[in-house]
Amino acid sequence: MLVKLDQDLNRMAHVNVTSNDSPTNDMFLVGDGDHVYVGKYSPSNGGHLVYEYDKDLNPVSGAVSIGGYVSGVGDISHSNGAAAYYLEGGFHLVAPQTLSPGDNDLFYHMLFDDNWTPLEPRRTIYSDPGMIGMVPSLVYCPCRCGFMIFFPRRGAGEQEVVGPIHTAVYDESWTLRTDVKLLDGSFERPHAVIVGDVLYIGYDGQDNGYHAYVSKLTFSLDDFCGAVADQPAPGSIYSGVLVDLKFEGGDGPVSLQAPATVWASASLVPGDSEGLLSDWWLVVVAPDGLLIFDASHWKFIGDDLSLLTPVGQAGLFGFDDVALPPFAAPFPGTYYLIFGVDEADGVVNGGVVFDYLELNVTEGG
Repeated sequence: MLVKLDQDLNRMAHVNVTSNDSPTNDMFLVGDGDHVYVGKYSPSNGGHLVYEYDKDLNPVSGAVSIGGYVSGVGDISHSNGAAAYYLEGGFHLVAPQTLSPGDNDLFYHMLFDDNWTPLEPRRTIYSDPGMIGMVPSLVYCPCRCGFMIFFPRRGAGEQEVVGPIHTAVYDESWTLRTDVKLLDGSFERPHAVIVGDVLYIGYDGQDNGYHAYVSKLTFSLDDFCGAVADQPAPGSIYSGVLVDLKFEGGDGPVSLQAPATVWASASLVPGDSEGLLSDWWLVVVAPDGLLIFDASHWKFIGDDLSLLTPVGQAGLFGFDDVALPPFAAPFPGTYYLIFGVDEADGVVNGGVVFDYLELNVTEGG
């Protein structure tokens, strides 16, 4: 059953989504701003049946099947305990491999158009064999966080997948940025929503056996996303290292007119990694290719990544708001200035800690 409530939680309308159908649990619900969609798990289809309703809960169309193998696309098989989010004309779906207790190893991501036509095959975005189950919540943070999924991770001694509530944060291309434990305890079925700058989380818990309840926690997204953006990528050799780029005291994006000379400043906090020998990188991604700083001047290397080299190697040390060598932005387009440090091996690796400035250069008047 789908129920519509007003702001005081009074019932306004309700509708039976299905009847005389095989019972399943942990459905998903998502809206696109005009209509609402209910995803009912369908094991025989290897996914879900999606039902569409208007704002008054009138059915709009018949059920759309999403799951299994789709010719020309690939495998989009997935299980229940999933979540969806509508963004820029398409639906993002995250789902577990299975909800069989103790057997799930993976979370998948799938992308659909606004008619639930699959656009690409499923791909694995998270792996933790035997320790994860459902992923019932997905939100998009319009600041620096990107996509955030919420899920329980199996606690010590637990037979079912109940335990601490985690969030994994991804950029817009679904590259994992960080995995954070938000709540410690025996919890499951987290659901999150963003209201303004606050993230609300509801969840079920266990107390003297199974006892369902709902609670909420609030987080400042500005503080949280700032911390995520400054965290090293998974696999980094560093502990507590933070880097920061500024343009006239701000984080950008920056608007300039061509031709422009860009003056920026950088800060670095070495944390527990002070003195650790590292590669130091200073790169500009320009509309016509890459520029690197080679310790004396800016050098254009175009798209030849074999020429991508660090400024040099040195032990980490702290500094604050130090002026960087200026560079020229001679013609319109989007430029990115990148400053970072990583393992001293002469190549950019997955543990790089970096910050960037986006500069949008327009035609001069």
